Amino acid sequence: MKLSKITILLVLFTSFSLCAQQLPSNKTFFNPTFGGTNRSISPSSGTGDDTSLFNSTINAVTSKGGIINVKAGTYRILGVKMKSNVHLRFAAGVTLLPFNASNGVKDPMFEIDGGQTPLKNFSIMGSGGRFKVDLRSVQKTKNIRVFFVKNATNFKVSGINITDNQTVFSSFAFFGNYNTTGKGAEQRITKVHGVPHHGIIENISVTNAAYGYGLVQVQVGHNLLFRNLNSTGGVALRLETGYNPLQFTKGEIFNQIKLREIWGRSIHCKNGQAAVTLSPHTLKQGRVDIKKMTAVSCETGFVWAAGYVSSSVNRPGQSNAGLTPGSFSSNSKIRDLQVTFGQNAQLHYSKRLRYIPCQLRKARVNNVGIAVNLEADGGSRKGPSICSVYSQKDAKGHYALDFPVGTVKAIGFKINEYGLAKNAIVSTSKDDYEVCNESIPNLNFWVPKDYRNTVNPRNPLESSSSSRTSIDMDRAIENTDVNFYPNPTNGQLTIDLSKEDSSSSVQLYNMLGQVVYQARLSAAKHQLQLEGIEKGMYILRVGDHPTEKIIFE
Repeated sequence: MKLSKITILLVLFTSFSLCAQQLPSNKTFFNPTFGGTNRSISPSSGTGDDTSLFNSTINAVTSKGGIINVKAGTYRILGVKMKSNVHLRFAAGVTLLPFNASNGVKDPMFEIDGGQTPLKNFSIMGSGGRFKVDLRSVQKTKNIRVFFVKNATNFKVSGINITDNQTVFSSFAFFGNYNTTGKGAEQRITKVHGVPHHGIIENISVTNAAYGYGLVQVQVGHNLLFRNLNSTGGVALRLETGYNPLQFTKGEIFNQIKLREIWGRSIHCKNGQAAVTLSPHTLKQGRVDIKKMTAVSCETGFVWAAGYVSSSVNRPGQSNAGLTPGSFSSNSKIRDLQVTFGQNAQLHYSKRLRYIPCQLRKARVNNVGIAVNLEADGGSRKGPSICSVYSQKDAKGHYALDFPVGTVKAIGFKINEYGLAKNAIVSTSKDDYEVCNESIPNLNFWVPKDYRNTVNPRNPLESSSSSRTSIDMDRAIENTDVNFYPNPTNGQLTIDLSKEDSSSSVQLYNMLGQVVYQARLSAAKHQLQLEGIEKGMYILRVGDHPTEKIIFE
């Protein structure tokens, strides 16, 4: 009798554990109600601002709730404010353009935020097919967000094709509504009014996205489902909590903002950086569950970035010192990743080039090889896919995930010929290629000083003592590392060398490669007043250090 009871309990426990790993029903994330109001919006004949038309119609529907049908045509909007109980339905022939945003804007096209009380029960969906959002009127490297989601719950956004222009920011930004105190690096969150939770984002694509951005970035939120997302360029789903004030949250405030119960299904990348990125910075995040990812001709399929403390938020002697690397829950489940090698990947301009096998280190000709010149986004160059998974198990901030190697499929990677690791997975710095006979003029396969001289056992050249000595001597003459902050900046910039180097110079380049500022540094710590620099993205070079991307606001 006792044995039977134990068996039944074990079966029930096992069943419960298995069910706990299954994707919850759609109603768990979005369970709408529809009021009886029905309105429609028709396109105007001119080229003016249609934002007020959308806002007035939304305001007329919100109290009783209902559906607004947006008829086929072209609309120009910026700062449409969603309201509770409103369900927008866009006809398949709708095209949305950002109004008067060619030089970049702070306002999003859709502001989804209830302020101190959450926005509830709303949706933005295509009807009869996907509608379009066209950002090509916004200059490259200028700021634009399509959807800015803050304090909101019980929502759904679906059925959209977005055409980007390598602009700054992801099309979707998930943030939160906070009270803060302080300014700049000393800004702190004192109260959380709300974060995005219980929502669905699905059936959405973006093309021509910038390397450092893409379709979706989630800084905070919980119980969110991301499904059938496609990003050509950048990252389809980026779970990265890099907003500086988030790093210093503790106790109940942190519990309110932490990422947890984030679900991803069918996430895809093409000619970009990755399908999915996990990057916790300094925060101990909760559980994520992501399955069915593909990447075709991307730098990698999945970025498993170690937690780390950026020098821009953890400067010795400042009140923000003492941060430690973050993580995601070890119960996070990652499954079913398929990565196909290609030669049109977006590669980070410097930091991952060292993982490219020697045989692939050829100057780019006829869309094959590594480009010397940067792309228009200022942060990437074209080149071959590097790996299926990029992880940093030898980094201080590495954390465990439930991610079996057997669920990774690498297609088209010449694993044996190029000496790649199993399934083309980069796990540690020993998977890079520090010694190669191949080289490309004006291109540096830079290795951070903490990860140098890590012998790759699959690279025959690295077992040669003469080769090791040669590369060690080359690196001995390199300058020490450099930090700069804040980034983004309003024109005030501090450059901090680890030791005084009066021979170092600084140059600032625009995206056309033109020098817009240059000076010589006279101390280890140098403060610059860069007045008159237009808003946008630039490239900063200090001495012989690798170039860095910087944004002026």
